[in-house]
Amino acid sequence: MKTYNRFLIVFAVLILFFLFPKLSFSQNTNNLFKRYWSVNLNTGANLFWGDLRQNDYFPVSENENEWQIGYGLIVNWQISPVFGVRGQLLNGKLSGTKRKINRYFTADIFESNINVTANFSNLFFQYKQERLFSVYGMIGVGLANWCTKKKVLGTNEVVAENGCGNGNGLWGRAMEVVIPVGLGLDFRLNDNWVLNLESTLHSVNSDELDMKVGESKYDMYSYASLGVTYKFIKGRKKAVYTEESIQEEQDEEILPDVEPQVSIISEMPEMIYSEDEFIVKLIVNKDNIEQSGKIIQYFPDGFLPTTTSLTNGSFIFEDRTLTINWEMLSDISVFTTSYKVLTDSLSTYNYLIIGKFIYSYQDQEKSIDFENIVKVEQKSEIVFEDDIVLEDQDTKVIDDQIKYPVEEKVVEIIPISEIEYRVQIRAKYGEKLSETWIANKYNLNQEIKENYYNGFYIYTIGSFPTFETAQKYSDELRLVNNVNGAFVVAFRNGKRLDTKELFIKEKETAVVSVSGIEYRVQIRAKFGKKVSKTWLANQYNLNQEIKEDLNNEYYIYTLGSFTTYEAARKYRDELRLINKISGAFVVAFRNGKRFNSLEDINR
Repeated sequence: MKTYNRFLIVFAVLILFFLFPKLSFSQNTNNLFKRYWSVNLNTGANLFWGDLRQNDYFPVSENENEWQIGYGLIVNWQISPVFGVRGQLLNGKLSGTKRKINRYFTADIFESNINVTANFSNLFFQYKQERLFSVYGMIGVGLANWCTKKKVLGTNEVVAENGCGNGNGLWGRAMEVVIPVGLGLDFRLNDNWVLNLESTLHSVNSDELDMKVGESKYDMYSYASLGVTYKFIKGRKKAVYTEESIQEEQDEEILPDVEPQVSIISEMPEMIYSEDEFIVKLIVNKDNIEQSGKIIQYFPDGFLPTTTSLTNGSFIFEDRTLTINWEMLSDISVFTTSYKVLTDSLSTYNYLIIGKFIYSYQDQEKSIDFENIVKVEQKSEIVFEDDIVLEDQDTKVIDDQIKYPVEEKVVEIIPISEIEYRVQIRAKYGEKLSETWIANKYNLNQEIKENYYNGFYIYTIGSFPTFETAQKYSDELRLVNNVNGAFVVAFRNGKRLDTKELFIKEKETAVVSVSGIEYRVQIRAKFGKKVSKTWLANQYNLNQEIKEDLNNEYYIYTLGSFTTYEAARKYRDELRLINKISGAFVVAFRNGKRFNSLEDINR
C-alpha cells in the first residue's frame, strides 16, 4: 500500500510541476475557442487494490472474481482549451479474495466527486479545434459511500459488515473522503461527439473498505472505462484571414474537399556566358499530395542537363526534353531537387526554357506550368586600355537599355544601414505566443524576436542587410525546418515596414523612351487550355483585372499595366509577398503581343 501512496503523491506533484509554468501560456490560446458544457456516460471495470487481495498486481477471476463492473455519469464545464471542471457520479461493485486466510469480500460503492481536467495536447502542442486525439489528466476530491460484506470462501457465510445500514453516509453506508487521479484519451468523432478511454485511481481515507486492517491507512480501487461524450456547442467562430492570420492558422488540417495548393519555383541564373555551366534548383510545394509526380522541361539546342548528388527522382534527358519522375512524392510538403546544365557554344540570345509539374489528385492528372528566361552573352577578353574599358562600359549601358527599354527612374532609397530584413515565422492576433513553444515546434536554436504590428504579435528570426539573403534563409527554413508560412519582412529602427514604406521618395527622369512598350506581371500559364479567371481571383485573393492572352499555344494570365520595368517589378514583389504568388514575373507587351526575347523587342 505504501507504494500506491507514493505513486499518488508523485503523480500529483508532477501535474502541478508541469501545469503552473504553462498557465500563462494556456491563457494565450486560440481566440476561436468557445466555452461549452458536455455530458458523458461511461462503463468499465472496477478493481480493488488493498489488503484483502490474492495478488499484488494481477486480479484473479476464479473462486470469487475480483473483476467487477462500474458505470458513471460526468458533467463537464470546459472553461478553456486546456482546463475543465467536472462533476462525477460513479456506481459499481468491488471484490477481493485472500485464499490463504479463506476469506473474500464484496462491496457496493457509490462515489461523487468534483475534479479538474487538463488537456495535455492543447497545453503542450497548441490548441486545435479539429484535433483527432487528445490526452488529458484529472485530479479531484469527493466522497465514497460503501457497504462491505466479508465472507468465508466456499460457504459464502458473512462474518463481518461495514456500512450496511449503520453508517453515516447515504443509505446508511460508510462514508469517507476519496481522491481520484487519472489519465484519459479523447477520440473526436465530430464537433459534438467524442469517444473516450479513461483510467482513474481512487484513494479512500480508510483502511476498512475491505474489512481488513493492514499496514497502510488507505485502501484504493481503480476504474478503467469506455465512454461517450456529447458537447453542447452551438457553432464555431469563423476566422478572418489577413496577411498575418495565414500564419496563425497554418496548423489547421486541410478539409477533404479543398484542392491542395501546389506550386513550383524554378531557380536558375538570369544571365550566363556561352559554354558556361550552371545549377538549376526546383522547389516543389506539393501540399498534401501523396501520389506520383513528374517535372518536364524543354531546353533549346545547346543545353545539356546532367545529374548531381542533389538530384532526386528518376532523371532522363532525351530530344531536348528533361523528365524527372517520382513514383511516390516526398513525405514532406516542400522538397527540392537540383541538377547541373552544361552549355555548348551559344549565340547571344534570351533563351526560353518552359516546363510543367504534373501530379495526380483524386485519380485525375493535373499540371502547373512554369518558365525561365536565360540570357546568354559572350565572354570578352580582358584589356587594360582605359578607352577600351570605357567603350565596354558604354556598350553594357546600351545593352541594359535595350533589355529594359523603359523610362528610367532615379529613386532615393532608404540607406541600407537603416533597413533590416528578417524572416517572419509566426503571428498571433491580439495574443502572445510562447517563444519556447515556437523554438521546439520548428527545432530552432536562433534568437526569436517578438514585435507588435497592426494588432498582431509577430515572431521573426535572423537579421540581413539585403532582401535576397533573407529570402534564401526563408527558403532554407521552409525546406529544413518545415516552416511553410515563412516570408521576408523589413524593419527600420525596430519597426516593421509595409512594402510601400521601403521607398521614401521617387523622382522620375525620362532617359530612354520606347513607344508602345507595356509591362505586366504574369501569374499563370496553361498549355493549350484556358484557366478560369474567377478561379485565379479566388485562388490568390485578387480584385484586379486579369488579362488573358495566347502566346505560343500557351494561355497566359497577367495583371497590371506599367510603362517602366521597375514599376512592374515592384508590383511583382508585392504579389509574391502579399498574395503568395511565388512564380510571378515581369513580361513585356507591344500592341497586345508578348515579347519572347530581347531580339523581339529590338525589331
